[in-house]
Amino acid sequence: DFCTGSTENTSSVMPGWIACSSSSGSFASVVFCASASATARPVTLSAGYAYSDNDRDSTRRQFAYLPQATLPLEVTQQRPDYLLSNYNIAVYDITLSEQTGGAGVAAYEAGLRVHAGYGQIEAELADGLKLNAGVRYEKGRQFVQIVDLFGNAGDPAALRTSREESYWLPAATLTWNFAENQQVRVAASKTIARPQFRELAPQEYIDTDNDRSSIGNPYLTDSELLNLEARYEWFFGKDERVLGGVFYKKIDKPIEVVAYTTGSSIYTSFANAPEAQLYGAEVEAQKFLTLGESGFFRDRRLLISANYTYTNSKLKVSDSDTTIGPGSGGAPASASLYFTDGDSLTGQSDHVVNAQVGLQSENRLSEQTLLLNYASDRVSQRGPGTTPDYMERPGVQLDLVLREEAKLGAMPLELKLEVRNILGTGYRESQTLGNDVVLINRYDIGTTFSFGITAKF
Repeated sequence: DFCTGSTENTSSVMPGWIACSSSSGSFASVVFCASASATARPVTLSAGYAYSDNDRDSTRRQFAYLPQATLPLEVTQQRPDYLLSNYNIAVYDITLSEQTGGAGVAAYEAGLRVHAGYGQIEAELADGLKLNAGVRYEKGRQFVQIVDLFGNAGDPAALRTSREESYWLPAATLTWNFAENQQVRVAASKTIARPQFRELAPQEYIDTDNDRSSIGNPYLTDSELLNLEARYEWFFGKDERVLGGVFYKKIDKPIEVVAYTTGSSIYTSFANAPEAQLYGAEVEAQKFLTLGESGFFRDRRLLISANYTYTNSKLKVSDSDTTIGPGSGGAPASASLYFTDGDSLTGQSDHVVNAQVGLQSENRLSEQTLLLNYASDRVSQRGPGTTPDYMERPGVQLDLVLREEAKLGAMPLELKLEVRNILGTGYRESQTLGNDVVLINRYDIGTTFSFGITAKF
């Protein structure tokens, strides 16, 4: 399987080996596979190399209309188009002033280059017992270079964030097919998560989801994850299944969303918490039902599908732990200034439910589907200073998706109608201290309708 599917070029290198290569944009990979049959059971060895190179350039300019003296009260109350009329501009000497760099840098260049080599063994240990194990060695170089637009910068090296890290990332999965349509899988792996460019760059930007000003933290480090999982899977019919599993994750230096103050302004930024641990369970079921032999339901089946995930996440913070927070100039500080031991991770709901009910034609494209999604309250960001965390309430969202096959002459068409957020669930974000609740953000999202036509020719 390692050498099929997405590969573009396949050739024989030596007896028993196949070389495969693929490329897309700034990503390329080469894989070598070998199958051995000297033993009574099949064994497949795979090895490969992958390379990726991502770049980003960002420039932000900020301007403001400023008068040379204080405006009279009656002028400040005018509509914007009157306020910036030719009369006011001339009388009160209003000029356009550049404010770029007042909060964060004006421009930056960033890049991430990754070289990786990996090997894998796939072996059948016994009847119905299969092992997939491998290791990936990854070397990555990430940088953010501040660009001086106005000739005021000092040493360019002092305006550059650069780190080069290498990792050994092993992974193994043991699968036991103890029945024809049932299996148990246990898996363990190590992975990494690198900060995004905008999380590293000290440039202000507006987060359109919450309308808050955010600035990156150039002192963030990579997060390392240990992942453990066990799953039971029962495929009792075509496209029908019951799945259940438990999982555990340990994250070293997870990146958390934090707030900090500068003067009278509050900004959103990021910082590495010392450690986090997650554990939980999930269940999923999918079933099809035949509805009838005539009329509208003659060739249709009813789909019922649901998934529930419970996650318990906790930060681990001790008195001796330190972190480099935003706006600190690189000076380490006590991690307890930003994080509290036992708090849940930002963006992590304890309960998540996804449910789907729909009709599907077995002979052509014709689907009518209701989708329900629910997520319990979660932390959206750490509050500034000693204030409580910001809590987000995603709530329940109900969507309707209709897809239908049609023809325009001999040309096949796909018609698609989507109705999103039928219940009109709004956005709500708040801080709570005792019996007091302060609403940080609250607005109506509304219900959206979209219709599309796709033609194939």
